[in-house]
This record gives sequence, C-alpha cells and structure tokens, in this order.
Amino acid sequence: MDFEDLPLHLGKRIQPWNGLTGLLVVAWRENPCESINSPPQLPPPQREIVAGRIAFYPEPLPFIILINGSDCNFYKKVLSAEEAGYQAAIIHNVDSKDFIRLDSKDVRKQINIPTLFVTEETAISLKEAYTYDKGAQVILSIYSLFFTYLIIVMLIIMPVCVIVFPFMALLLMSNWLLNRLMLKRLPVHTHKEGDPVYDMCAICLEDYEEGEKLRVLPCCHAYHTRCVDHWLTTMKKMCPVCRKCVEC
Repeated sequence: MDFEDLPLHLGKRIQPWNGLTGLLVVAWRENPCESINSPPQLPPPQREIVAGRIAFYPEPLPFIILINGSDCNFYKKVLSAEEAGYQAAIIHNVDSKDFIRLDSKDVRKQINIPTLFVTEETAISLKEAYTYDKGAQVILSIYSLFFTYLIIVMLIIMPVCVIVFPFMALLLMSNWLLNRLMLKRLPVHTHKEGDPVYDMCAICLEDYEEGEKLRVLPCCHAYHTRCVDHWLTTMKKMCPVCRKCVEC
C-alpha cells in the first residue's frame, strides 16, 4: 500500500529510483522529547557451510522510527533517533490531515538520516499493520514532481506525435517530391533512331534505343521514363541536370 509523504530535506536524500527499505519501529513514548528507545536487537546474520563454501544469510534491514512531531522541537527528536542508531525517521503530525512545511535550514547540516513527514492518518495505518513486529517492511521513496510532470507531458504528447508526425512527413514529401498525378501530366516521347535531340539518359548513362519511352521535363531535358519517374517521386522534383523545379 502507498502512503503520501512530504520530504523534509534533512540528511541524506532518498533516491527516487530505489528508495530505502527498512523495518518500522514506533517510539515507545507518545512524545519522546528527552530520549528515544534504541532499535531492537536482531540476531546477527547466520552462516553455514554449503558444498565446502561459507554461505551467509542477508544482512538485516535498517530500522526506521516513527515519531510524534508535536510539542518539543522535532529536530531534536530526529537527532536523538540518529544517535540511537536508526537509519531513517518518519515524523507525523497530530490532530490534522494536512502536511506541515517546516524550515530546516538551521539544522540541515546536523542531521544525517533521511526524514519524511506524514499525516496522522498515515501514522495510524503504519502503526496498525506495518511495524517490524508484524513481519512487515516499509519502503521510503520520493517521487520527484519533475518526473511526474514529465510523464504526464509525454503521455499527452505521444498520441499527438503519432498523429501529427505522419501528416508532417506526407506534407514534407509533397513539397519535395512529385505526385503521380503531376507525373502523368508530363509528356512522353518515343525515341526514334537518329533523333538528334535526345541521345543519352543522364541518370543511367545509357544511350536511347529505338522505341524507348522518354519523359520530357518542362526544361526540355528528357530521360528514360523508368529512370526519371523514380527520381521525381522518391528523390526530388527537380531536373537531375539543370536542377529546375518540375512543378514550379
């Protein structure tokens, strides 16, 4: 289950892509202004010999403490939690469902453990079902608003791009290439042996033969229909020799 939180920018920042997994402990005192209970003592990681090698069980997860944020300075509570051996702290407000934005500039350098702020409603849910003695684990993670907005923008832009890009490609092709309708309007000349006007195709560099079809462009240059049709419809709608636009 996900719970909303507010980072207080104290101590180490929690990386959005992996977070911090740990075991949740509730402070013994309802409002621990003087001291905070130490993390529970877990048995050290076991090891055994398997196939002639020493195999270690995973290291225990770090402990995270849940603290009431009312009355005395909550910064002092976080410092006490760090001194007691906790790896992160969660502060919750009292008699409110709203987040409280607090200035942490004065003590930011003194606190090294990540600290988050949650509502009282979230704290009650955490106490009821997500403490370490209930076999639960918690993951502290911070989702950057920048990445959230970026994903939203991408979800909006991608469908537009799928529709617009093909249309833009077709529009660009229509500006650079000659369509089949315009191609058919260009005159075709049947070459005859001894014709002094047309002797060689400048695209394939082959001499014209009796009966071959030549496409004559507005600039009066002629080419094999098979050569120039491909050129005009896939390359550019310009004469390969003089570079004049065919449709202009």
